[in-house]
Amino acid sequence: MRHGFEIVDKRSNKEVYLDGMWADAFQRQINAWQLNTPTQEEVEATLDGYAELAQNPLVIH
Repeated sequence: MRHGFEIVDKRSNKEVYLDGMWADAFQRQINAWQLNTPTQEEVEATLDGYAELAQNPLVIH
C-alpha cells in the first residue's frame, strides 16, 4: 500500500502531493519529530522546504 502526504501552503495558495521517495523522506521526518519534539520554527522551516516544491494552485474540491 502506497502512502502520500498533501502539503498546502496557505500563504501562496499552492499545494504539493508527496509520494514515493518524497513521502518516505517526509515520513522519516515525522518519525524523528516523534522521538525528539521540534520547535515550531523547525517544523515551519521543514514544511517551507517542501512547500517550495509546490507548483499546483490550490483548488478547493
